[in-house]
Parts: sequence; C-alpha cells; structure tokens
Amino acid sequence: MRVKKERIPKKNNIGAQSIDRALSILNCFDFHHQTLTASQLSKKLGLTSPTTQRMLRSLVSHRLLEYNDKAGYYQLGFRSFELGCIAQCSIPMIDEAKEIMLKLH
Repeated sequence: MRVKKERIPKKNNIGAQSIDRALSILNCFDFHHQTLTASQLSKKLGLTSPTTQRMLRSLVSHRLLEYNDKAGYYQLGFRSFELGCIAQCSIPMIDEAKEIMLKLH
C-alpha cells in the first residue's frame, strides 16, 4: 500500500509541536485509510519511529485511537466517535434538515 506523505505544520508556538504532531496523526485517518500501522504513520508524517510510538501511546490512552494487537494496526477510538457526534449535534444545519425531514414524514 502506497502511503501519501503528509506535512506536519511548521512549529507555531513553543510547546505546540506535540499537539500538532498528535493532530497530524489523527488527520491521517479517513474513509480510505481507516486503519494504519505505526510504520505507515511514521513514514506518512516523516517522524521517527520512537516519536510516532510516543504520540500513538498518548492518543490511545485518551481513547482517540485504538490499537488492534492481533492485526497490528491503529484505528480511530471511541472518544473520536464521541467528539464527532458532539460536533455533528452542534451544526445548525442539522436542526434545519431535521425540521424538513419531519415535514416530509
């Protein structure tokens, strides 16, 4: 599987580098890449393996990622799902669509 290399944003503020890296890891996941190995993430982001492993451990501890021991890959965790649901509920357009759908029903 060929992995497209992503760019990590340039360092904005001191102390923000770890946050940028963690968010860059999360942003690697999409509908076409629902599972990724540590090696794939490391290559995609241009990070060293130890740095990638540290970031992954932190994201797993916060339930933003889950690790599948048997298959050896990472996927978005339940907390990511929860945050997505919260974001979805806060979009005003959804309320408007609900009203239209109820009228059609």
